[in-house]
Amino acid sequence: MEFMGLCLTTITKYQKALFIMGPKRSGKGTIARVMEAVVGTHNVTAQSMSDFTQNFGFVNFIGKTLATIADARLGKKKLAEIAEKILEITGENKIKINRKYKNPIEAVLQTKLFFLSNLPLNIPDESGVLPTRFIYVELTKSFFGKEDPDLADRLLTELPGILNLAIKNFRELLKRNAFIQPQAGEALYKRMRSLCSPVSAFAQELEPYTHPGIIWMRWSEFRKDEGEKPGKRKDFEKELEAAGYDLDAARILEKIKKLGGEVPAYKIRDCSRRFNDPKVRDKKLQEMVELELLNVRLGISEGNKKPTKFYSIKTDRPV
Repeated sequence: MEFMGLCLTTITKYQKALFIMGPKRSGKGTIARVMEAVVGTHNVTAQSMSDFTQNFGFVNFIGKTLATIADARLGKKKLAEIAEKILEITGENKIKINRKYKNPIEAVLQTKLFFLSNLPLNIPDESGVLPTRFIYVELTKSFFGKEDPDLADRLLTELPGILNLAIKNFRELLKRNAFIQPQAGEALYKRMRSLCSPVSAFAQELEPYTHPGIIWMRWSEFRKDEGEKPGKRKDFEKELEAAGYDLDAARILEKIKKLGGEVPAYKIRDCSRRFNDPKVRDKKLQEMVELELLNVRLGISEGNKKPTKFYSIKTDRPV
């Protein structure tokens, strides 16, 4: 109801799409039909997943506040392009819209996306951002064989009341200023996260600052249990960092443990290729000091005349 109320407006700041999944005859189409009636057919466009990759696929989005994508099934082609477009639209980014016999335009679409499907979306996304752009609702009961063909028509006679309810809930959304993921869709969110970015889902279960070697061992075991190959370690670590896991901090802590005691900054340069640049290395070390992971002391190391910074692990650092 909050999303329905949102679609009455041009507001896009919440950066969310709605994803409803359920078996056949579970009510997805009825919900879409009622939502379209509330928002107004002139404000709604019906699209397919293929439109996200078509040359003129976004022309019908112009001036619409709601796009319904029914039977959100995917082929294996152009999945990266589909993910990019969904992220651009929900993220309030400008997108290029090609128009027949007219010059293309660039615009921030005010269209909210509403996906209906029998299956979760399986779109690879290394960053793990895509699954967070949806509000999930999972319908579990099918009325196949005992459908009520007049249900939608009866609901539409209650349109004024449904509109008022949508407005009321939308006002609550404005007060809270954020959507709350319904509990009924939590399991679906976790499935989507695992499908779109297995590494991101894996990262959610990791303790912070775990030794990179241990992480790789756990990942290899995890993929083996899933009947999959772990892939290349460098690719895995790249995806892990893209998912927000701080591998550099883990490498630094492990290096200091290995060397013991206080360690001068220059001895940490081999933790990461990025640390070949002293400015990048020192910035990371300062960040870890501010996070209360490291202690820092200014001193003069043996054989040097210039003072240098020494780092040690803070014993009471936060977990």
